[in-house]
Amino acid sequence: MNTQRIRYAVVLIGFVGLASIELGAQANWRPKANMPTARSLVAAAVVEGKIYCIGGGPRNGPIYSAVEQYDPATDTWAQRAEIPSPTSGFDIGTVNGKVYVIGGATPTSSLPLVQEYDASSDTWQTKAPMPTPRALFSCAVVDGKIYAIGGSTGNHTASLAVEAYDPAADAWIQKKNVPSPRGGASCSTVNGLIYIVGGSSDSSSPLSSVYAYNPVTDTWTLKASMRSARQFLSTCVLNGKIFAVGGCSSPYDGSELSSVEAYDPDTDTWRTMPPMQVKRKALATAVVSDRIYAIGGVSISGWEPGLRTVEEYDPTPTVSLALSGNALKVYWNGILESADTVDAASWQSLNPLTWPYTTSRIHPMKFYRAHRP
Repeated sequence: MNTQRIRYAVVLIGFVGLASIELGAQANWRPKANMPTARSLVAAAVVEGKIYCIGGGPRNGPIYSAVEQYDPATDTWAQRAEIPSPTSGFDIGTVNGKVYVIGGATPTSSLPLVQEYDASSDTWQTKAPMPTPRALFSCAVVDGKIYAIGGSTGNHTASLAVEAYDPAADAWIQKKNVPSPRGGASCSTVNGLIYIVGGSSDSSSPLSSVYAYNPVTDTWTLKASMRSARQFLSTCVLNGKIFAVGGCSSPYDGSELSSVEAYDPDTDTWRTMPPMQVKRKALATAVVSDRIYAIGGVSISGWEPGLRTVEEYDPTPTVSLALSGNALKVYWNGILESADTVDAASWQSLNPLTWPYTTSRIHPMKFYRAHRP
């Protein structure tokens, strides 16, 4: 049995060009140093290669003022100046090394508050308020402007509002409404377009729909839906692809997800990616040096207790094998791609069927397998 496994590994090494192959399913997510403060609804910003985790906490529970800096290079955390006016369900945008904490809510009302954090001086300032007070919306940055999209204005009322903030002018301008109201969605920017992904119009029914917003033309376009409907997810961009990470069907039914899928704007298609080790909603994600970091959130029905857990996703392709009885299972990045019967058949190709059979961080699996020697 061991000899058979080795022979299969050798065949794959020869064609894929990998240095080694492990047996069994292999995931790309691995744990990193825990965040000092456990919390859900945390926001994360990247400034000069460091991740700043800001605030958090449910609207009807403890609201955190903590700001903690994570250095992926050393896998260490440091305390930074606390947010002066903590809220829950805010979002952030980063422009020219400054982080803008926008909106949010207290136990009694939604807020238009805007607070600017200067990472270089570790100081805070108050800026012009957002026109529409709201929480559970999502922000994205294009050409130095921050777009605040959707959200909730209170009492589970989803908002259509889209408003753009210009930090240079410290001013807001109204934009065309998002086509469908949604809170608990997530936005990411690719090639000047903003994609709003998932969310919910009523906090109980998750959405799989995706819209793209063009700030130049102030127009919206419907795109391919996610494979899984989800709200309170987090999205981020890696190698030009949008990763939808975690989330849930409903905040109160124990439906938290560990699943991850990636969207290719060029082909308008979604692909299943390796799942996180920890299921969670209301998490934050950040990208540093071609790695995704999933931070905080909550893994159980409701909003507390929050998580300190941090996981890092490495997009480097991995191929692994598992031979059980007469079945050979081939895993790509921890996902079962093929179960082949060991039957001395001639050369067979896995996905796709054409040359060349190569691997890279941004292309799908391309390798070949052979019959048993």
